[in-house]
Amino acid sequence: MRNNKTITPEKFFQTYRKIYREWSLFLKRHSGEGSPFPHSAIKTLQLCHYVRTHPGCSLSETAAFMGITAGGASALVDSLCRKGFLERKNSETDRRRICLTVTPAIEELLRKMNSSAASGVESERQ
Repeated sequence: MRNNKTITPEKFFQTYRKIYREWSLFLKRHSGEGSPFPHSAIKTLQLCHYVRTHPGCSLSETAAFMGITAGGASALVDSLCRKGFLERKNSETDRRRICLTVTPAIEELLRKMNSSAASGVESERQ
């Protein structure tokens, strides 16, 4: 039987800091020397997570999720594609549509982060 114990704020923020630190280190390793990462780490994490959970999503869908304009989403996605975080592909059914997916490196990192967060939550519930 599952214990419905609520997670304490302290445990939530410990898990959040662990995930944020891991993500920030990943971004630093992949942004290169002399070119600081152009977007906030959280915005980038949100977008990569959205694309991971909605493979094949469009630019307009990502813009709506992020609450930004299509032009802003396009610039953000272009930057993340250049960094090797996302991949753009033309839709097989609509030549005007761009489909987005995460790269294998981001897929693995997000899977690791989700596992880390889940284990932090489970240890708090026990």
